[in-house]
Amino acid sequence: MLRKRMASAAVLGTMLAAAFFIPGQVGAGIFMLLSAAMLLVGIQEFFRLTKPVSGGGYPVLTSVFGLLILLSMGTRAFFGMPAAVTGWHTAAPALVCFILCVFIHIFNHPDRLREGLDRLFTSLACIIWVCWSLSFIPALYFSSPLDQMAGRLLVVYLIIVTKSGDVGAYTVGSLTAKRPQGNHKMAPALSPKKSWEGFAGGMATCVLTALVLNGLFGRHLTLEGVRVVGFWGSVLVGVMAAVLGFIGDVAESTLKRAAKAKDSGWIPGLGGVLDVVDSLVFVAPLFYVWVRLVASLPH
Repeated sequence: MLRKRMASAAVLGTMLAAAFFIPGQVGAGIFMLLSAAMLLVGIQEFFRLTKPVSGGGYPVLTSVFGLLILLSMGTRAFFGMPAAVTGWHTAAPALVCFILCVFIHIFNHPDRLREGLDRLFTSLACIIWVCWSLSFIPALYFSSPLDQMAGRLLVVYLIIVTKSGDVGAYTVGSLTAKRPQGNHKMAPALSPKKSWEGFAGGMATCVLTALVLNGLFGRHLTLEGVRVVGFWGSVLVGVMAAVLGFIGDVAESTLKRAAKAKDSGWIPGLGGVLDVVDSLVFVAPLFYVWVRLVASLPH
């Protein structure tokens, strides 16, 4: 299992490295293709996991408009739109059109109103939980011009800090579970392997990783020319990533438990796309808000 996990992580890491460090439109194009592929797979995983409890949703329609929301984040950067036009301005029409299309479908089938509304709410949950929340990652990526690295480094910082918490929690949790008395479980009914010891290890790893990265290239973590991450900012981001990353992990475990599934998908050693990005779902939006807030403060 560890060998498969390392092999899958190496392949995914190589593609991400190309997306982040190949300059200009080539790297940005790789990033968008990789993001789109992961999004579409993640949407299908979501509907597969929720079908036993919700009866399904509108996976095709959700995939189309979810993809439009994702792609809209790179619109300004790719097409040279003015700074006043952001990804949110172009994503909003996609979300409105999605809701309109669903309601038109429901109106045309008045004999199945309850089923249609149930499918609508499931699809909206997917749009918000998977598509909208993760769209903050390309929003960060394209927060700087394509020929600059600032936005890309913010995403690298976000991903490494958050995922380091997963590694720290898994390592400490596994080690403490081997003690004669075991460790202290946090949510045994939802995620039996999660422990307070692992949570503490994940938080310590997140904070330490955030501080190390801040020391290595903190001066390059900028938004619109303003440095947005410093020493105390890194501590705050580390704590936030640990807490919200853990909640995201447990939330996705709840979906899997309801569906009686071990993994969300079939990536060797890693499970599925939702298993990979679950800890980022709640962290990405608040990290984006945080850096935007810091950049807007008087300096």
